[in-house]
Amino acid sequence: MKAGGLSLSTTALLMAAVGGAATISWPETELDFHVGKALVSVTSWRICGPFKLPEADQGAYTIAGADRALAENHLVKLGGAAVPFKLGPPTTKRVVNFERDPVDEPSASKNAPVPFFDQVINFPLPSVNSYTIFRRAAEFYKIMYAATGLVSPEEVDAVLIVGSNSPVKIWLNDHVLATSRPSTVGHDQDVRYILPIHLKRGSNLLLVKMFCFPQRNEFSVRVGTKKSAYAFVEDRAGLRDLVEQVVVPEGKLFILSENLKFFSDAGSKSQMEFVHNGEVVKRADVDVTSQTGLPTIGLQPGFYKLHVQLTRAEYSENVYVGDAAQIYATYQDRCAQLEAATTLLPDPCGALAALKEISIPDGAKFNFRLDWQKRALLYVAALEWNLRNAERPAIPASERVGTRLMAYRSSVDGQIQNYFLHLPKGYDGVHPVPLVIHCPHNTRHKPFLTGPTAFDVDWINKLAALSDEFGFACLWPNARGQHGDAPVAVTDTMEVLSLVEKQEKIDADRIYLTGDCEGAAFALDLAQTYPDRFAALGIMNGMSVPKRLPTEYWKAANSPYVLAENLKNMPVQLIHGELFPHSPSWQSTKFKELLEKVGIQAKLILLPGDTRWADQDPFRLSFEFFKGKARPEVPTEVTFVTGQAKHDSAYWVRVKSLTEAGQIARVEAKFVPPNHIEAKTENVGELELFPEMLAKAGMTGTSLSVALNGTNREVPLDGKSVVLEIAPQKPAKVHKNHDIEGPVSHAFAGPFILVGNSGGSAEELKLENAVLDAMAKHWEETFFVPCRRKLDKEITDADIRDNNLIFAGTPQTNTLLKRVGGQIPLRVEPARLQVGDASYDGKDLSATIVYPNPLNPRRYIVVTESNNFASFVLPQPNPARMCWYDVAVWRSGPGRVFLKWAGYWDNTWTRLLTDPAAVIKGE
Repeated sequence: MKAGGLSLSTTALLMAAVGGAATISWPETELDFHVGKALVSVTSWRICGPFKLPEADQGAYTIAGADRALAENHLVKLGGAAVPFKLGPPTTKRVVNFERDPVDEPSASKNAPVPFFDQVINFPLPSVNSYTIFRRAAEFYKIMYAATGLVSPEEVDAVLIVGSNSPVKIWLNDHVLATSRPSTVGHDQDVRYILPIHLKRGSNLLLVKMFCFPQRNEFSVRVGTKKSAYAFVEDRAGLRDLVEQVVVPEGKLFILSENLKFFSDAGSKSQMEFVHNGEVVKRADVDVTSQTGLPTIGLQPGFYKLHVQLTRAEYSENVYVGDAAQIYATYQDRCAQLEAATTLLPDPCGALAALKEISIPDGAKFNFRLDWQKRALLYVAALEWNLRNAERPAIPASERVGTRLMAYRSSVDGQIQNYFLHLPKGYDGVHPVPLVIHCPHNTRHKPFLTGPTAFDVDWINKLAALSDEFGFACLWPNARGQHGDAPVAVTDTMEVLSLVEKQEKIDADRIYLTGDCEGAAFALDLAQTYPDRFAALGIMNGMSVPKRLPTEYWKAANSPYVLAENLKNMPVQLIHGELFPHSPSWQSTKFKELLEKVGIQAKLILLPGDTRWADQDPFRLSFEFFKGKARPEVPTEVTFVTGQAKHDSAYWVRVKSLTEAGQIARVEAKFVPPNHIEAKTENVGELELFPEMLAKAGMTGTSLSVALNGTNREVPLDGKSVVLEIAPQKPAKVHKNHDIEGPVSHAFAGPFILVGNSGGSAEELKLENAVLDAMAKHWEETFFVPCRRKLDKEITDADIRDNNLIFAGTPQTNTLLKRVGGQIPLRVEPARLQVGDASYDGKDLSATIVYPNPLNPRRYIVVTESNNFASFVLPQPNPARMCWYDVAVWRSGPGRVFLKWAGYWDNTWTRLLTDPAAVIKGE
């Protein structure tokens, strides 16, 4: 048997007779650090559970309830005990399906049967995941036991590394090694405990008891040598938990993490420093092998950074002295004293609302898998820095170093939006630094900072530590929590990137994209949409299947498969968990195969499980991949594929117009110095070339020789660009172009105003303006800020010049709609509705169209009209997210919508294109 595998040695296993057959009561993992792996993941366990906690402990997670649960002997229900360990033969033989993800399953009824396990389970991944085996029916507070044997060929000193996102209690050979404090829920899953252990020769019984919350709970166990343990922690960018509780009342002790002992020699002194506002306010030399806590004597209540210099490492952690229940009130008062706080950028109080949500004891709603104290201190750190610098005209680069919560005013709705930016140690504001953009998960159901997955504190701190190590800056854009679900997310992200590039010294040739799951899909989308902006793409568990959009055209136009060739000049790394049902690994393997077919050699790394608990840290793998990679200044070969005129260029080529809207355009161009270009195009009406860029690739002379689709042209160079007409455009007042091409959602991805009606009867105003009320309501519910609204008579020439205008009314009730009159191809009559050349008969008909504003064809006008606003129902209450069409026609019934047609205008905005996938036959 190889080291790290299961041992079936009868001398090392507890055997029991069940029905005359020998049964293994618990599995064993064989260790031999001399000839085997220096660090072994334990993946085979005897699982017992779930043991449901009493009803009194089901309402909420409490310290008392957790203490009771970890102290009680639940194994007695199986005739067993934890100490001395006693457990009879397995009593269940359930099949476990690791190919499913409970997240993707509907919630089970409270009365649904809960599967109980008392058997050996071989987990095909480094973590023991209770959620996978208990299924959705077990969404209550519970206990699970896991037992295994560690078989050593000799007596040996070793190290146990335990990762956990839930409280655990650990025994080795009937001796307690560790018991989680209730306050440490959600600590870093990489390294919850580092426990030096002594293994006797033969079998050593390891028992783990995990307190399980209603949903996902996991732990991992690795056994190795000291050297391998040091390497493991270093690979994870260090130790993030220095104290057991980061918020302590004045006069109490900060209890030091037991893990610090592992990094210090016995009897040696470790230097501890408390830093406040960048200054060291208290120092102490501590023997962490014997002293358990740090006194707070001499520290005023408030926020500190704790620096710890150990024998073999140096780490930092945020801590707070004071009453946890008073943290929010403290910063609420400080923000109230700052006049016009919300008008300042960076917004000094941008984290206050999130701090309130998790800090108010009564009815606090925060995700139990995250340590709320550490999250609170992330917000407090932002508040401290921003309040301190709110009125400073300039902040030196040395003081901008670190992780900061920044803000900007969105051009879309004029509201303040936030993002995180980490500037690495040594950043001087003079020498450019590379930038990693980390696209988080979607958090569409929660305001910024309060989503359960997007801003995990330990992930932020790990990425910050890696940024310091590699000398990279790191940017976390929020994108309204809508990565990939709304065009406004792209607007926000690119707006933030441009702002950071203006404010900081960023190396424009070394900007990298990364992300996980939905964030990975968004990063991929950005890389394919803007292939000349980014130097490399490295994503984890990427969702690379075509997006679930409501029409076939927009699905194709945004499919990573269709746009794959845009990555030809960008290094790509795909990291995927071998067993990650929510985002299956075939998505990356299939995408890699597709890339190979178009000549792109992407790097694929498959890690055990879902990557998050793997033996290699996926974040470090991404940073290693980015190291040294730079965007080519000007590649001599460019392929660009697009379905949107809005996204039209890469390096020195631009698809200025499409021959047919609703089709994919493609250009493949090669520059042969000194002045020759060979190009092939599909569905391109006009191709634009940029000599200024080509000059950087060696272009000389006063003309270009262009072989375009087999036809040779000599083109003089007398301007900044060269436009080559391929298919003459049909005469029209306006064509679909970079600025104006639809769909409706794009009108909400730029500056827009909801335009209310001021004319008509009181009843008409009530019904029509209620439509705008609904749009405004859903915008605020989705993006958590109001949008801009004005009455028609308040709209200025500047508003028309700078904004897309959104209407719900008629020319009889809205003065601006009356001004544009017959210039919009929408006619509504009592029993008829006409859009362009299409006519619909009937009552209760409504339509929404996007169209170039006749008063300013560089901006959109979106009009919703109905021949009966009394029965009106809006099919997409938030058009910013799901209106992926130019035109929709529907009939409203009592609380229902019957869609008749949805599709697109042609290039001239006059004829409707048929999109069969968007047509709903019948009602």
